[in-house]
Formats: sequence, structure tokens, C-alpha cells
Amino acid sequence: MTAMSESDPLAAVDDSFDAADLAEGVARTEIEKKEVREEILRGSISVSEAAQQTGRSRQAIERLRRSGRVLGLLVGAQWRYPGWQFSADFPAGLIPGLEKVLYWLALSPAGAAFWLLQPAERLGGHPPIELLRRLRPEAVIDLAREQSFLP
Repeated sequence: MTAMSESDPLAAVDDSFDAADLAEGVARTEIEKKEVREEILRGSISVSEAAQQTGRSRQAIERLRRSGRVLGLLVGAQWRYPGWQFSADFPAGLIPGLEKVLYWLALSPAGAAFWLLQPAERLGGHPPIELLRRLRPEAVIDLAREQSFLP
């Protein structure tokens, strides 16, 4: 390292990338992406199961998904729904506050599911979905709004 690069912490920014390092990084990202999706799908249910848990029709569940009010991930030709967003213990079978969180996040279904499952420092280290299930949606909605790219 030259004296100039020692004094300039950003000097390496202009260095070219090593193709092997880039390929390794892309491969690692693809593996992580696949693992996250598999984790989300592990607890997923069919549209029929979601309808049964919520007391709604299959068509109503599909309308909720299309309108962005519940999460659904396409697997082959079928939609799978993370089971943690439904419960007969909640009004209309849906976790209160989830619709507002999904609106503010404006992420892909997998991205939103990942966000909901990750512990958040601002939420006392709890995953957002846990607080929603405990009927404490305000802090989760506020966090989603703060992290949103929406105007």
C-alpha cells in the first residue's frame, strides 16, 4: 500500500474487482436467497387451508393477496401463504396491522416476509410478526413507515 492509499481510506474504491470474488459473492447471495425463501415456505399453507383458518372463501383469500393485504408466494403454479399471518383468534382470521405494514413496506412478498421475520432492534429484538401477533401493531407500523420508500 502506498502512502497515498494509507491516508485515503477510499482509495480502494477505484480498484477493479476480482472476477472470482464477484462470482463467489453472487453465488453466496443466490444461496442465501434460496434459503430465505425455503424458510418462508416451510411454514406456508395452501389457499384452501388459509380459507379454512380464516372462515373465508378461497376466492376471498386470492383477492386479499392480489390487493396486497396478505402475503402469497408462487410455487410452481400454486400460491402458498405464510401460515403465521392467519389465525382464527384474530378478527376475520387476519393479524391486525398486517395490511398497513405491507402497504408501507411496499416490498415483494418474499421481501416483506423476510422483514417481518427478522428481529428488529427498535422492537426490543423481537421480529415484527411477533408483535403483530401479540396485538401490538403500532410500533411495527411505525417502523415499516420509517423504513418505507413511499412518499
